[in-house]
Amino acid sequence: MILVLAATTAAQPCGVQVTDDAAVQEWGERHSAASGGRVLWADDSEDVYYFDGTNVVLVQADDANDPSLASLENFVFGLGNGAGGRVIGAWRRGTDFAWVWTSDGGAPRLVKAANPLDPNQPLNPEALAIADGCVFMALQGFSGGQAVKHVFRVDPTTGDAANLTGNQPVPGLSGRIRSSGCRAAWAFEVDGGNVELHFYDGAVRRTIGSGVPSDLRDGILIWIDRDAANVQQIFLYDANLPAPVPTAITNRTDATRPILFAQTDGRHVAWIESDAATQNRKLMLLGGIELSDASTAPSNNPPNRDYPFQLNRGQILWTDQAGKTHYYDGRVRREVCGDGWLTDGFLAELLTPAGQADTEVFLWQGTAPAADLSAPLLVRASPGDGSATVAWDHILGATSYQVYVAEEPGVTPA
Repeated sequence: MILVLAATTAAQPCGVQVTDDAAVQEWGERHSAASGGRVLWADDSEDVYYFDGTNVVLVQADDANDPSLASLENFVFGLGNGAGGRVIGAWRRGTDFAWVWTSDGGAPRLVKAANPLDPNQPLNPEALAIADGCVFMALQGFSGGQAVKHVFRVDPTTGDAANLTGNQPVPGLSGRIRSSGCRAAWAFEVDGGNVELHFYDGAVRRTIGSGVPSDLRDGILIWIDRDAANVQQIFLYDANLPAPVPTAITNRTDATRPILFAQTDGRHVAWIESDAATQNRKLMLLGGIELSDASTAPSNNPPNRDYPFQLNRGQILWTDQAGKTHYYDGRVRREVCGDGWLTDGFLAELLTPAGQADTEVFLWQGTAPAADLSAPLLVRASPGDGSATVAWDHILGATSYQVYVAEEPGVTPA
């Protein structure tokens, strides 16, 4: 493993402009609208479009005369990767209708789910997760005037939805669903206000603790909870182990600095911490090493409240206090034109070109992610008196590290 110091370069162009019209383009902030250089969005006519990397395709037109095709609600809207290089999109229209679509042809399918509380009443789509060929949704019904959100797995080829959480008249889903590898995690509120942390392994749902899941990737689930000393830590549940148990992977000691948000890509872990007023934020990596500095500190009011930063396949995107957006590919940090969705080395952005009043879709191509994510994201050397202290972020699953030192550039371990 070769450890390389991070470098910084000047700002880069904004990428390819995908749309150029008088319409306002939009997507939601709860789920990525991009995957592998493909992008999904809606315009202010509430038509849904898809960019396949070359062409823009109309996926579904709004129809004000059909309730199932009118009034697109972009808070349930997203695109994720599917099998065989395809992608899967899903979105909500009106109060009661969810749609799912695959890029390998065919029209969008209406999601069909039985209301576990009252079969005569429709269900309201409230949350969405798409990854690795599988779709999960939270669908909301009502019992005695109380909203109840149960979690369903949706077949993307048919739209048929299978209930994973039963028929209890309890508040149900709290927050978002996280998904990877056709596994999923969510927080589920039961009677008395107790919030259970549920993990679905593709076949069986189990309660593994309490709290709200932060991220799930490659069987690695992380979430934020307090330890016995009332200090917030990041906990991990590794579903790849034969007998996984929740384990704290941080050893933080400052109870005055809460963790606001955390993500993993299955190898690296990053989080934003702040002071008690959620100000003075820092972007941290596992092991307690800070990726940001005084000039790049994360914004107190990020453009995307659900994702104040994004960690995807060894790369990180965040916006600083001055409103500048930074893309870090694991070796080099660049300023990019704006916040958006970072997936697979591509950044999909909604930008307003000079001389225009409406937003357009842009796609910027950064660095292709490494096939092997086992290298640390950041290495930092601190000079001393005749010595240097070298630190790097910790890698999930690593049992040892090798550090190479050369007295001239261009030398490799070989």
